[in-house]
Amino acid sequence: MTLPPPLSQRRSVPILTADPASANVTIDFSSSGPQLPATLWGVSGFDNPTDPFGELVKFPQTMLAQLSHQKFGSLRIPATAMLSHAFAQGNTAVMDDFFSTIQPRVLLEGGRLVIGIGWAPDATPDIAAAEAVAFLNAMHDQDRVIADIEVGNEPIGAVSDYLGFFNAITDAVHQQVDPTIKVFGPIGSSWNSVDIAQFVAGVGTRSPVGFGWHSAPFTADDTADMDKVYAAAAGFAEPASVRQALAGTPMQNVELAIGQHCMNDADQGLVQDGGYQGAIVTALTIAAAAQSDAKLMMQGWSLCAPGTYFSLTGNLVFGDDQTKLPPRAFYLSQASQIMPGAKLTATTTESKLQVLGTRNGSIWSLQLVNFDTAATPLTAKIAVTGGSVQALMVNRWDIGSGNQFAPGISTTSNLAGLLLPAQGVTILQGHVA
Repeated sequence: MTLPPPLSQRRSVPILTADPASANVTIDFSSSGPQLPATLWGVSGFDNPTDPFGELVKFPQTMLAQLSHQKFGSLRIPATAMLSHAFAQGNTAVMDDFFSTIQPRVLLEGGRLVIGIGWAPDATPDIAAAEAVAFLNAMHDQDRVIADIEVGNEPIGAVSDYLGFFNAITDAVHQQVDPTIKVFGPIGSSWNSVDIAQFVAGVGTRSPVGFGWHSAPFTADDTADMDKVYAAAAGFAEPASVRQALAGTPMQNVELAIGQHCMNDADQGLVQDGGYQGAIVTALTIAAAAQSDAKLMMQGWSLCAPGTYFSLTGNLVFGDDQTKLPPRAFYLSQASQIMPGAKLTATTTESKLQVLGTRNGSIWSLQLVNFDTAATPLTAKIAVTGGSVQALMVNRWDIGSGNQFAPGISTTSNLAGLLLPAQGVTILQGHVA
């Protein structure tokens, strides 16, 4: 695991002068929970069906420079990009561009790529399946192995109609390409927008499969009270609801995948998704989801300004200004490189401070999200049990209301009195002695 840059490349966290409240935080180095994979901190994008990857080359160099330093644990290309259908129509260059330019720029080494399988409006399940097989076999022949696919995107209409495509594509891919490819469905617009019982019954014992959906639970009216939004994100329970609905079925132990998550993905989205509040909601949501289910993959989504399709770029804070990545992009990238590992037991006495601890060998990480909307910092008094911190020198990364577009990287040696900015995400990383 790579630690943040050396001291010469770091800058200090801003000095906080207000009288801080305090919270006791405990992290147990000897505990060992389920592995939290880098795929929790993934992204979803490139869904322009006429030119899914062409948008990237149009971005200003300032954007490309930022993007080249932000890599993510998983990358999802939605079915709306129609890659298999475009390939069937003779557009083979698009995947050359993707594998040579975009994948190495965006995806962490060893990260997971999820390709959505779409089809033309007049296609039959057999046609869609044949296009998927041809596309995947061509990719495999070029050593571009795709291990995860999803079928369709936010289906509407009868579940039986969707199942016709899902089952035809799944069977064809497993029989004619690779029986180990994992196929996700039904990719509903919410966790229960597609009748789960009917979907599971229709899929039967097909394997390997996974259950995927999208999550955008907040409205513009909700954001009038960010305290409630933060609290809801900190208590995010959709994976638990899905797992309960799958209990006792052949899909009860399958991997779950939230292929798009954001505050809201309606037309024009929410301004908050493009600012520091979007980063806080994202951090709260992922941590809550990860603590409720160990077999989970997630990709962040944020509606772009008109004319762009990569979900990390356009945001309504800047309107059509495509020169800055939003804070949630910085968070997802940094967390995907710092936070993966075995979940540690971590607790706090402050109800508006969420903590998540992990350990990867001798390296430990602790994410602290201060979601109190009061404009005062919080002092975290961190106590370590089951071991000790090597040399009491800890790398620190911050993003929040005070530095939303220029995350701070620094070091600290004072775990007994760590100042956490108001409305911010702080990630610590160090070595176990």
